[in-house]
Amino acid sequence: LVPLLVFGGLAVQALDAGMRDAVGRGMSEVTTRTAAQIDQWVSRTASLLVALGAELQGTDLSPWQQERAVRNYLLAFPEFRSITLYSAQGRPLASTRLAIEALPPPPDLPLPEHGVAFSSVAIDDDALPIVWIVTAVRSTAGEPERLVASISLEEMWRVVDGLRIGTAGHALLVEPGGRLLAHGDPAEKARIARGELLHRHPLLDRQQPPGTVLEYASDTGTEFLAAAASVPSTGWLL
Repeated sequence: LVPLLVFGGLAVQALDAGMRDAVGRGMSEVTTRTAAQIDQWVSRTASLLVALGAELQGTDLSPWQQERAVRNYLLAFPEFRSITLYSAQGRPLASTRLAIEALPPPPDLPLPEHGVAFSSVAIDDDALPIVWIVTAVRSTAGEPERLVASISLEEMWRVVDGLRIGTAGHALLVEPGGRLLAHGDPAEKARIARGELLHRHPLLDRQQPPGTVLEYASDTGTEFLAAAASVPSTGWLL
């Protein structure tokens, strides 16, 4: 999972060289700081799932006790959309979802020995971005069960929406192939649900050092400043 968050979109024709440098430094600082905040949020959410896995591991809990544990986590931590414990054979054992017998098999993700694995971002039925994460849980028989959660990225939408520079500056969240995940311009949000790709952006062309600031021209000839910084826990780039 290596999406990118690109902060920028500030028209710079009216800025002199000194003002461009000052604005660029400010954008770099905001981008780097926001990347750190996102990293903390993602790391905290992953740690919560690992902690739940530790509660379930090797305890020989009855099915109703397992279900109560996953439901308590769902109620306590709103970033989770659903949580399901699967057996080593892929059979759901406990879930926050109703009709557990009708649940689909777990996402085809590598089962990590430690920590979590992330899926690519998907768009749910409400046209909102979600990510699946999985962590290993050892049963009393020593088999590797899967604890799988879907997490909502609506918090990332709020972060992106809150980033502003001047009157036209906004933020974008995109995957490495250019797929839009969040857009600070309300008029552009429909592109997320359509799974549109962001093409030919200079910050997508190559890896950038943290806080990189670039100037580029749009297809219409408008000049912009843009900045980028990384989100270490996921490999995302802000």
